[in-house]
Amino acid sequence: MRTVGETKTNLRKSFIWFMAAALAFGCFGGFARTPEANAAVPAWPAASATGYNMPFGPKDGLVTTQNPPDFHWPWISNADKYQLQAGRAADLSAVVYDEDELTNNFYNFSHALDAGTWYWRVRYHAAGAAAPDDWSTWSDVRKFRIDGDNDVAFPVPSVDDLLGEIGSGHPRIWTTADTLADFRSLKTTTGKTLYEKKLASVTAALNEPLPAEPVFPYPPSHPRDTEYEAAQTALRQASDKAVDKMADAAFLYLVTGNADYAAEAKRRLNGIAQWNINGSTSYAQNDQVHRYIALRSAMAYDWLCGYSLFTEGEKEDVRDMIVARTATMYDDLVTAHPLRKTPFDSHGWTNFGYVGLIAIALLHDAPEAEDWFRGTVPDYINFMPPWGGEDGGWSQGTGYWQYSSLFGKEFTDVLNSASRFNLYDKAYSRNEGLYPLYMFPHGSPGGVFGDGSEDSPSHYSVSILNRLAQMYQDPRLKWESEAIGSEPGEELFNYFYGDADLSAMPPVDLPDGRWFQDIGEVAMHSELYDPDRVSLYFKSSPYGSYNHTHADQNSFVVKAFGESLAVEAGFFDSYTSAHMTNYGRQTFASNAITLDVKKGQPTNDIDADGKILGFVTHPDFDATSGDASAAYAGMLSRADRKIIYVRPSTFVVVDQLASNKPGGSNFEWWLHADDELDVDVPNAEATILKGNAGLKVKLLTPGGLTAVTEDKFLDRNGIEQKPTGSFAGREQKHAAFVTPKASQATIVSTMQAYERSEGAPEEATVENNGTYLKLSFADGSVVYVRTGTSGVVSAGNVSFEGAAVAFKGDTVLLVDGKSVSKDGIALIASSETATVVYGEDRLSVSSQADTQVAVHAPGLTRLRDQDSGSDIPQGGTAAEEMALQGVHWTTSGDTLNVQVEHGQRAFKLNDAPMPEPMAPVALNVDIDGVPGTVELERHSDTEGNPVAWGKLDNEPGLYQVLEAPAGFLFTSHGKTDSVFLEADARILLRGAAGLVKLKKIGADAPTPTLTWDDPDEKRETTPIVWKEAEAYSAKGDPSFTVYRNRPFLSGGAGVGTWVDVGSWGKWQLNVPNPGTYDLVVKYVSGWDMPAGQQSARLAMIGESPYYFETETTVDYGTLPEYWKAARVRTGKVLEPGPIDITLWNARGPMNVDWIGLIEVKDDEVIPTIPGNVALTNVTDHSVDVSWSASTDDVAVAQYAIYANGVQQQLVPASGALTATVSGLSTGQTYAITVRAVDSSGNRSKASAAATATLPDLTAPGWDAADALRIDHLFPAIAKLKWDEAEDNSGHVTSYKLYRSDQPGVAVEVAGTSYDVTGLTPGASYTFKVEAKDAAGNESTDGPTIPLTMPTTGTAGEYYETFDSWTTAANGNGWTFTRNFGTVVEPVTSPITPGNALRVLDNYEDPANEWAVSPIVQKATTALTGKVTFETTFIAKKVGYFELILGGSGTDLIRLTGGSDKKFGYWIKDGGTNKLVKLPNATAEIPANQWMTLRFDADMDAKRYDITLQSDYFKTLTTDADFPGTLDKMTGTYRIEGLKFYDDNESVANLSSFVFRPSRYTGEYLFDYATMFKTP
Repeated sequence: MRTVGETKTNLRKSFIWFMAAALAFGCFGGFARTPEANAAVPAWPAASATGYNMPFGPKDGLVTTQNPPDFHWPWISNADKYQLQAGRAADLSAVVYDEDELTNNFYNFSHALDAGTWYWRVRYHAAGAAAPDDWSTWSDVRKFRIDGDNDVAFPVPSVDDLLGEIGSGHPRIWTTADTLADFRSLKTTTGKTLYEKKLASVTAALNEPLPAEPVFPYPPSHPRDTEYEAAQTALRQASDKAVDKMADAAFLYLVTGNADYAAEAKRRLNGIAQWNINGSTSYAQNDQVHRYIALRSAMAYDWLCGYSLFTEGEKEDVRDMIVARTATMYDDLVTAHPLRKTPFDSHGWTNFGYVGLIAIALLHDAPEAEDWFRGTVPDYINFMPPWGGEDGGWSQGTGYWQYSSLFGKEFTDVLNSASRFNLYDKAYSRNEGLYPLYMFPHGSPGGVFGDGSEDSPSHYSVSILNRLAQMYQDPRLKWESEAIGSEPGEELFNYFYGDADLSAMPPVDLPDGRWFQDIGEVAMHSELYDPDRVSLYFKSSPYGSYNHTHADQNSFVVKAFGESLAVEAGFFDSYTSAHMTNYGRQTFASNAITLDVKKGQPTNDIDADGKILGFVTHPDFDATSGDASAAYAGMLSRADRKIIYVRPSTFVVVDQLASNKPGGSNFEWWLHADDELDVDVPNAEATILKGNAGLKVKLLTPGGLTAVTEDKFLDRNGIEQKPTGSFAGREQKHAAFVTPKASQATIVSTMQAYERSEGAPEEATVENNGTYLKLSFADGSVVYVRTGTSGVVSAGNVSFEGAAVAFKGDTVLLVDGKSVSKDGIALIASSETATVVYGEDRLSVSSQADTQVAVHAPGLTRLRDQDSGSDIPQGGTAAEEMALQGVHWTTSGDTLNVQVEHGQRAFKLNDAPMPEPMAPVALNVDIDGVPGTVELERHSDTEGNPVAWGKLDNEPGLYQVLEAPAGFLFTSHGKTDSVFLEADARILLRGAAGLVKLKKIGADAPTPTLTWDDPDEKRETTPIVWKEAEAYSAKGDPSFTVYRNRPFLSGGAGVGTWVDVGSWGKWQLNVPNPGTYDLVVKYVSGWDMPAGQQSARLAMIGESPYYFETETTVDYGTLPEYWKAARVRTGKVLEPGPIDITLWNARGPMNVDWIGLIEVKDDEVIPTIPGNVALTNVTDHSVDVSWSASTDDVAVAQYAIYANGVQQQLVPASGALTATVSGLSTGQTYAITVRAVDSSGNRSKASAAATATLPDLTAPGWDAADALRIDHLFPAIAKLKWDEAEDNSGHVTSYKLYRSDQPGVAVEVAGTSYDVTGLTPGASYTFKVEAKDAAGNESTDGPTIPLTMPTTGTAGEYYETFDSWTTAANGNGWTFTRNFGTVVEPVTSPITPGNALRVLDNYEDPANEWAVSPIVQKATTALTGKVTFETTFIAKKVGYFELILGGSGTDLIRLTGGSDKKFGYWIKDGGTNKLVKLPNATAEIPANQWMTLRFDADMDAKRYDITLQSDYFKTLTTDADFPGTLDKMTGTYRIEGLKFYDDNESVANLSSFVFRPSRYTGEYLFDYATMFKTP
């Protein structure tokens, strides 16, 4: 039997320059390695099943509906073939299928398999083996079950058969000659809207001049800063625009046959073919630009081939361009970095599909196309998708799901049309629609988990859902696409996406919660189809934190009532931005756990995994749990999070944590919000407010919690990482509750979502009984939480073994446990740890292993599948039933005994209702006084309740809901009193019908408006609370965008291109006082409108609607004086707190700078400006201020004092006109200004500023706990370290170390450590340290330490000062290699008495540039446990060099420096070792400056830290790249928790230090080198 992908690949490996050196050396570190192929019986490499490698599939325990499933396994570099076996016996004693000549690491059967349980294994044959039967050991046997009740055949034909289906004629993209007539007919049906748009745009652009070839202004060496990112964006926009115009014209020719469009497309295509493929649009410069040119050009080529005036010469030129561009992608993805080896490549996966599509377009025309087809199409069929599995999830998050899904469908659709092979039959494709339904549903104010999660469902989702609904004839997906409320975009595939004849139905027949097991994500909703749903999303994923995902295992997101409440913090401004790298992707930016000041999970690490342990859903309770311990890089031994959903709006969260740090850790429980986050530390509470939604959070255990609150995006170094681009100026709120330091902690919390208009929810009654908490809720639900780590809990009449149990009526929930009893009755007992919920004739069981569950279920006669309602036969043998259907059940008295396979199984019991169609229902409506009736379709939900849906007959506009039935809501907007409705708005109705009465806003006269010509001055002098327009909290149209080409605007930005009717923006302002308020908008508007017309906007302040018009301005805002403000006389009475303001475009263009609310008062005249501001009594922390009085038409009430523009205090006007401003920073210069405030809150303009610089008069101080400590003692050397002192300036500049035998003599040290040499073995000394600040103030009360020196050292430890050396000779573990005249010698040290070791690489030969010499190596007795290496060195001239620590013949720590004067450490990234430069990508190795380098290695945890000190670092203007830290006062860089080189986890000792320069010349001095064990 042959597989579709059974072809040999010519493998070729490319190396970056520093890896090329390794070839010359033979290895990286000079330590021997044993090649894998030399093993007598090759074994599967331990690392093959981890990291970036192709995983084994089908994964063990898979239950599949794809028949047969896809088989794949890790790619082995020296394998020439593989053998796959599959059978029905667990030990594969009887093999049904045996494929032993597979040349690829994947396989698809060409026929279906029998239903039931199968087992499989694979092995590889090492290339060049001595005997033909020299195979590796077998892989582990893995099990899968084909669900015979739901399986869909997916046989995959051979690649030759696929090729045979694709003829030589054109077109073949989306249509063929046989189907072209039908395809063209779509322009009057499904494709009508898109066709008409393209017809208009292409016709308007006919024969316009061709665009110039895009140019990228920066060289490859340019830093990836905001300017570089902006240039990349501009490049892509320019190129894509040109390509789209070409492709649109070619498409119009395809669907019309009009030669004018063919000529236009050909003209544009010929122009693009002349672009330099190695220039600005090259693959190396921007792969997205490059691939798009190749893709659309290939499609246009296919469509134009039949055009008679497209000459063979022109076709050849175009083909040559397409072939050249595609060959570059193919070489990268198939040859250099084969995706069959490492498939986890976001751009690579998209590009891979594009190569396959291009191959189809060029088959029979370009000889390379068949090779491309063979090298990509079988692979794509097999391991689509790399970021998910059969359940339809996408681990990269909702933001990138939208784009990746559409990119993938481009290939899927073309393969289908050209070869009739249908990838939509694949299990992932069939289930993909569930992912947006649950994780990205309509009405959601944003997405979840990953880059771009701030994006809401949009036209991209609409296109995907339309296509999936069409292909599977699924009315639920059709309904969801309509419910999003967006039209499809203008992408060409929308011409044939969708089915107008397909009916729509809300997903009322689906459960409200779902677990996407393959990607480790859970969604729990109050009601899936309701946009006002309460939702919690939880993630604990096996895909790590790699690529577009974040370091957010065990994190949650909460959305409710149309608002984002507990959010993922940060904004995806660009992939490489400092904001995303140092903040947005970090664990502390998620609602997750960190420890010891923001230490969390590593970013961009595919092995930083989490795991969902279980999930159940039920009308009363949902529950899930996750284990993220593997994601914390050894810092936590336990990181479990359980979440119990007490429906409909409360969540109980249980975190069980254990630290591996001696002495314990402070665990940090993070919470983030977009707008308002108020923290009550004494009561361990937090409240999040947004719009009409709120979230009340309360931490119940442990006691002694403190809290950290932040309103800036502060990274772990405390450096603000502001978002850039379109997100510049955006803000969020952040808080962390911090536990006391402990080795273990159980954090129990509750979160209650509520509508603010309904008031805060009633809190649970909490009883803390030591070993458990009892939480009693107002609806009768009771939750018991075990606060210990294990054991049986006895809680009155309840006994349970598990993390938690919950009761509501007759429903019982057991979370991660084995048993629960109540009133002496065993309700649930499980053979394995499981999560089980039972009640109301429903049962759901979830476990990590097959489990036997006994449930107290009196009267049970039927066990039915929850989804289908089909009865599951009782009895039979357990083994047979489990193998066939994954469940076996019997009854014994009142006990149900059910055995289920691992994962989740849900059942309906007895005659529990199933969803079913119902008769239509009539709804009476009255829209603006016009009565009518709407007929609604109806269907029951999973609990048997009726749900109806349909459309109104209304015009678009802002409406008030005057009357509606209790269960009435708008499909896209939820239940609201006022709403902007699209035409023919879709509606839902739960329960009984009634009357819906609507009134349109704006039909009457507009709200009166006052125009200001001086808006910014008014803002500064009247009581306005305001927000930048670009700081909107939500928007409803892509055209509503931020622009930054008006630097005179407030904040340098505003909102522009607000031209589409119905487009909207939302802002949240914080009302300071109760009162009456008007709306104020600074704007320009009305340009280019017909005479007599003005721009108009609809407004919603809270739930109150308004309509207003604005005076037309000179233009669109080119000069500051053209801007005005509209004060809309809304007269809205508001209470203190956050309020949402939403504006819709009712007519005409408008740009906005800021938006605000002004309190309406009788007195709005501002006071005069205070005068004669003077400063006296300037101290190191304060300054006295005086001024002369202002006057006012009523009365001056107060004076506001500002320091550098920040208000410091308010002073009553009735007293002395003086104030003391304290709390200032020593050494800083302050500009002090004063404003007068009248009795109505109006403020004067600012006074003239008086300035002062605060002196430093105070010496640094020490806390009682500060100490001077021994780092390590050698017989003659004491390594000392001490705590930092504190100074009022914020920084201590140096320390002075004194010793008892040299009174009055001190050595001055920049850092907090020093090595004292020349001591006497066995002698006793006392040392003291004092601190000194920049002003020369020195402390007198520093800590001391007495010590006695050891007489002998410890084996393996050394401290070499080189002072006694007269020559560098081999011996005492030192080995020196000198070739080509290079030098290693002791020389007089320029910084200490004695010697330094000089290493001179004076050899350079272009013919032998990677020659290594000299080499310095120190070998010692192996040290285990915690080991430190330290040296101080200087690069007098920088060449290429490596400093390496190793053990057991293996490189473990490598520091590499290059001739670019930069150096760094190595990490594994995408399966490849990558150099990370320190302290950041732009800092250089300081020439002729000493550096102290220290490695602290934990040989048991397989991690190490780097500390590097240099005075050069004090002068850097840039900060350290996260997660490193840089103290610029001491010049000390530090990074912690790095993995050993090559992710090595097998070596447990350090025994060697190597320094070796090569390539270019260099000169280095080492003052000392030491290695020793640390506690």
